[in-house]
Amino acid sequence: MPELPDVEGFKRVLAKNALRKTIDQVVVSDARILGKLPVGTFASRLKGAKLIAVRRHGKHLMANIDRGGWLTLHFGMTGALQFVGKPDGEPPFTRVRLLMEQQVIAGIGNIYSDEILFQARINPAERIDKLSPNQFKHLFVEMRRVLKTRVARGAGSEQFVERMPKGSLLPERNKGGRCPRCRSVLKIFKIGGRTAYCCRRCQGC
Repeated sequence: MPELPDVEGFKRVLAKNALRKTIDQVVVSDARILGKLPVGTFASRLKGAKLIAVRRHGKHLMANIDRGGWLTLHFGMTGALQFVGKPDGEPPFTRVRLLMEQQVIAGIGNIYSDEILFQARINPAERIDKLSPNQFKHLFVEMRRVLKTRVARGAGSEQFVERMPKGSLLPERNKGGRCPRCRSVLKIFKIGGRTAYCCRRCQGC
């Protein structure tokens, strides 16, 4: 029977492998594990969502969902939580499986994600599944351009901010900062556990 130390270990597995990643697919192999909750409701609440925080209370493991609410896990007599790197490595007696989306670039950093979204004129709070194909293409182009430019301008150096090209968000990324395009005061808010800066006019945030 999983005891408190075991559940603490499961918490660390979940935090290391699933936090802030988009849930690509929800597979329920045995609906009895959900009690009275319909499988369709459970799957629709999680698919496309992100787990943004993990908590443990006694033997209960809870993950905060970015859409609101919590995914609560209790492991009963023989349950466990396991990270599986490959679909064909699924352990026997699996009851619920979340296949996290891996086709994304991680580790860009807050200042660069804000810059990329600003240049692409995309609201940081916009759901990724609501973006149009043209927005995706524009976002990809701006991501490559912004990152290449920042490396070329000496990212990490003391003079980095002064070396930014005209129209960059970074020099204005502070309290009271203004949009380099329209000079509106930037909006500052929390999203997914991080602080985001954006322009209300240019990005509709």
